[in-house]
Amino acid sequence: MCKIQDFGQIKYEQEKLKRKQKAKLKKTLVKGIRITFGMAEHDMDLRKKNALKFLEEGHRVKVEMALSGREHQHAARALERLKMFAESVAHIATIEEGPKRTGRKLHLLMRPSQKQTSENSATSPTTHTT
Repeated sequence: MCKIQDFGQIKYEQEKLKRKQKAKLKKTLVKGIRITFGMAEHDMDLRKKNALKFLEEGHRVKVEMALSGREHQHAARALERLKMFAESVAHIATIEEGPKRTGRKLHLLMRPSQKQTSENSATSPTTHTT
């Protein structure tokens, strides 16, 4: 048995299906956070808060620390500070890449942990007004 169809119609249906599938995909962005070597604790807490917000939304986070002047001599302390930042958000994120030194910058890339992303999808927020 044979079915005769218009090729343009078949192609249109396939493209329509692709568009529908593409719309369902969740796009993840890489959000950036910059910290400095001599940053105060309050400022560091604000950066952690922003990183947690980005990770809860499902985005990856790139944390950068630019070294300038004499800070290059204390690169080990800067790396330690970057690791402390990563440990402070470790309950919600895993380190994907990192800590690396490229030129005068130290950076690491974090992504939401698998158990955290599955919890977000399982408990979608619903609001009821009475």
